[in-house]
Amino acid sequence: MKNILNTELKRLVDLLSRARDTASFNAYLEKIKKPETLPYVELKYYLEQIEEIISAYNGSDFWSEALSAVSKCLTLQNQFEYEKNKRIKELEPLKKFWNSFKLWTERELPNLKLLKDYYIRYDNWDNGTYYLDIDMSMEFTKAYGVSYNGQFDGEYISVPDLKMFIELFYNEFIENRYEYTINVNKYFAKFSVPYKLVNGKVVKKGYKSTNDNTKIINYQMFERKIIWSEEKILGSEKLDKHTALNYITDSLQYILSLIKNECKKGKQIEQKCANLIAVESSKMYSVVKSEVEEIQKIVNEYFDIRHNEYISNSKKIREPINDNVFIEYLYNRIYALLVLLKINYSKNLPDEKRNPENENDLPF
Repeated sequence: MKNILNTELKRLVDLLSRARDTASFNAYLEKIKKPETLPYVELKYYLEQIEEIISAYNGSDFWSEALSAVSKCLTLQNQFEYEKNKRIKELEPLKKFWNSFKLWTERELPNLKLLKDYYIRYDNWDNGTYYLDIDMSMEFTKAYGVSYNGQFDGEYISVPDLKMFIELFYNEFIENRYEYTINVNKYFAKFSVPYKLVNGKVVKKGYKSTNDNTKIINYQMFERKIIWSEEKILGSEKLDKHTALNYITDSLQYILSLIKNECKKGKQIEQKCANLIAVESSKMYSVVKSEVEEIQKIVNEYFDIRHNEYISNSKKIREPINDNVFIEYLYNRIYALLVLLKINYSKNLPDEKRNPENENDLPF
């Protein structure tokens, strides 16, 4: 956006410089020749003054073109400023998170017995204080194969750098990964940063809800596939997104199989699911019943999502999906139904049916 604005400003300057008489606006024209040195308010003022002056000229295609060029610059400048302020607002929680989390990592983490002993230094002369003892430059290069340029040292951090920081600690420096994961996710939640540490990976949160969705039903067969899908759906390649759709569909089928086998109320699977949510006379019941029916048709009849055969059981041809946006739409629709069913199924799930085995970084 900034490059586009600078290009249009340069075009405006070139255009107005060809005018026969520039005396009335030349002072303002000189100011906007170096827009990168001007704050938003000042640049806007100069453009508005130029616009006001040349709007008095009429009867010429030249001045009409110039007026249009000024108007375009003002529009682009407003859009650029809006996007900049929006980005600053979005990054504010991340900045607060980083400043607090970095301080916790440096001052508190060494005292919590979560780190491997090799990365802790004990200072007997300073009231018996523990400190981090990490050669970040060496460890970063060893882990990622590129030189460390101090990206963890500043007040701000990008999301990719933050992922590298947390995952580096998790994989190389942390002994008690379970407790470390709990602490990291508490900080994410505290500052409303929409990420979580799961199985050593920082992933973006998917379904937005204040309801408890942390109960583990079967990590290997269920939760792990959901986690994988959350990562894959953010990939840039169609194969990544299709894999995510496959994973989330498999996860939905798994929860449907549990509901089918364990929920007694209702004959068909869509009725059993609806009975988990509401009474049969309610509109919520009808919505859930219809949604389960429709999703089952989509994944089993309409599209080639999780089957190798292009002909469905009803002898219809399953279509391949080549549109990334449509894949994301289906993913999010299935994800929403999955979470709705999982939360309601888990409400009455006894503790002995939970299966968090082989996980050293739960809960998440």
